[in-house]
Amino acid sequence: MDQIITQIGSTVGGFFANPAVQFALQAAAVYVVGLWLASAYWAFRDLQGRTDNPVAPYLAASLVILFTPVFFLLAVTFFLLGIGNSGGNEGMVEVGGWFGLATAAAAWYASFAAVVNSTFGRTVLPVRPLGP
Repeated sequence: MDQIITQIGSTVGGFFANPAVQFALQAAAVYVVGLWLASAYWAFRDLQGRTDNPVAPYLAASLVILFTPVFFLLAVTFFLLGIGNSGGNEGMVEVGGWFGLATAAAAWYASFAAVVNSTFGRTVLPVRPLGP
């Protein structure tokens, strides 16, 4: 059994050690963070057209950035892992791993809450609404 687990680990490790796979994962991370920032820009432009208040668009964009927990945690995770791996800092990589687990927990909760709430037709697990 240990030999099978070692073989699987070696295969998966070899797959993720491939430079093309690493590039694809980094490109996907940049894409997701870009979408997150694009949603903040969209909120800024949308509120800029709807109000004469000069502060409201900036507030809306900053709220999208600060209170979108999955993307915020994902950005922090990538930032910490990038710093840790570029400098060879094991502690920073470990902290980035813990932030990655928090990101996974937030994503699982958000998806689980959406399914449960739509199944029961009422709010069972609270989530922040995405639209007006």
